[in-house]
Amino acid sequence: REARLHVLDEMASRGVDEPQALSDSVPKTKTLQVEPAKIGKIIGKGGETIRGLIADYCLANVDVDDEGAVMISGNDPEQMEACAAKIVELTSEATGGGGRKQRAAYDGPMPEVGSVYASEVVSIKTFGAFVSFGEAFPGLEGLCHISELAPDRVRNIEKFISVGDAFDVKVLAIDEDSGKLKLSRKAALADKVRDSR
Repeated sequence: REARLHVLDEMASRGVDEPQALSDSVPKTKTLQVEPAKIGKIIGKGGETIRGLIADYCLANVDVDDEGAVMISGNDPEQMEACAAKIVELTSEATGGGGRKQRAAYDGPMPEVGSVYASEVVSIKTFGAFVSFGEAFPGLEGLCHISELAPDRVRNIEKFISVGDAFDVKVLAIDEDSGKLKLSRKAALADKVRDSR
């Protein structure tokens, strides 16, 4: 403490300002390690997955090296944590032994992009909620990202929704390769407000 005060006194005597805390606009970084063999799951076909992560979590960048070191940079620590959780999920989907088991492949009819459907929350992650469609599409699940749950920012997803909650979601997109759904409660709410006018 005394040494710090001495340095500050010296700085003041020379007209140097005390160092300030980093501005919120300065990007922060978070690093994690994945198996080098799983790098492709983060990057995706033609870089599609990594670009999607950057856009979905409002990041400055996601950088992956050949050794499996992943560096996430952005201004929002919560979004960076959510992205890190998503990367862990992407790289831990079962490949034979260990890790999370892959959901059974869904081979039934798909919902229409742009349409709104009733859904029920089946599981909650830091980055969003997985929902099912009940009798409309038995066995089909999709992710409603945390940024698509409400018009205002959701800071704590577990305080906002619970497993078993029911709400309408709009299908924004369906990935042609994986069949994964991009869902939005926020867009469904906006449609409802527009239709009621």
